[in-house]
Amino acid sequence: MTKQLTSTNHPNKGAAIIAAFRASGKTRTEFCRQTGLKLATFDYYHHRVRAEEQTELIPVKLVNDSNPAVSDSTRTLAVWLRNGRRLELSWHGDDSSVERLVRQLERD
Repeated sequence: MTKQLTSTNHPNKGAAIIAAFRASGKTRTEFCRQTGLKLATFDYYHHRVRAEEQTELIPVKLVNDSNPAVSDSTRTLAVWLRNGRRLELSWHGDDSSVERLVRQLERD
């Protein structure tokens, strides 16, 4: 007997399906066959859930550089990555530049 996953409009549907898959210990193919889920649909949910898991934003504080050689329009952002590396970005202009950069990075 196969267990059919029912379609709902629940926003966490994909997360629930992937959690069930991970708990099952089965391969993708076995899990999809058992639940009646198409492999392409499973892959879509899996990709989306993994992307959400990898996107962890943390609050940052923008600080002005007290260096007089730096103009008032220069912004600097430093991020310490989990692997210990430090990423520092400097730009001229308003904060919309960072918003555009973040949107671009999220697309890639």
